[in-house]
Amino acid sequence: LCTPLAASRISLPREDYRLIELAKHTLVPVSRRQGDGKPSISLDEGIERKIELLAFDDRSGMGRILRSAISQRLASLPTETVFTSHLAMVLKALCCDGKGLTWLPLSLVRPELESSGALAIAGSAVWHVDMSIILVRPKHRQTAVAENFWQTANRSLSEAGPL
Repeated sequence: LCTPLAASRISLPREDYRLIELAKHTLVPVSRRQGDGKPSISLDEGIERKIELLAFDDRSGMGRILRSAISQRLASLPTETVFTSHLAMVLKALCCDGKGLTWLPLSLVRPELESSGALAIAGSAVWHVDMSIILVRPKHRQTAVAENFWQTANRSLSEAGPL
């Protein structure tokens, strides 16, 4: 289960479920890097033409997260969704080719954001979306396989810390 930290709350009754946080990530807007190092599309500068969006499909988890976190702010800008996918790697490849702006996990695009990389951050922190990846299970006893999985996940996180 992935949830944006600020915009979404888990609606399951806490008394009936257990959860552990597996990781925290930040989704950042990115576009192709120009020769001067700036993004080809920027959400923070005067926008004179339609912003071509490479979007996560609305039915995907990432699509729902982004919709709940930024859709109102994005609606005030001239945008056109030119491609949708469930897969971050597909959106990343198209963005690197200069096909539009997209939101991707910072951990996925970090190499491309270096000075020699193909991408640049396309918006200030107000456009960044923090999210948490959470594992949820009912409190009542589960099958042996499920209980073993839960114990392994807990033990691994205790030893290594969150990803």
